[in-house]
Amino acid sequence: MTTEPITSTAIQSHTIADDMLNGAGEIAVYTGLPLRRVNYLLEQRMLPAFKVGKLWQMRKSTYRRSIEQREAEAMKGAA
Repeated sequence: MTTEPITSTAIQSHTIADDMLNGAGEIAVYTGLPLRRVNYLLEQRMLPAFKVGKLWQMRKSTYRRSIEQREAEAMKGAA
């Protein structure tokens, strides 16, 4: 059994930075929502985001999980 060494490329492809959206603009692009709507949703705490200083940040993985959870809840209600 052979194991391949972990390369810097392998490590870089799984960094926290790859999962982060920095600022309302990046969040808007990722979600496909207008920037104005994203700003409203952020201020109302309706997106799974947090502030670092004055900058809104959101993990892509957390956003996907929240959508999946809402979708599952909606499907239960429709049954």
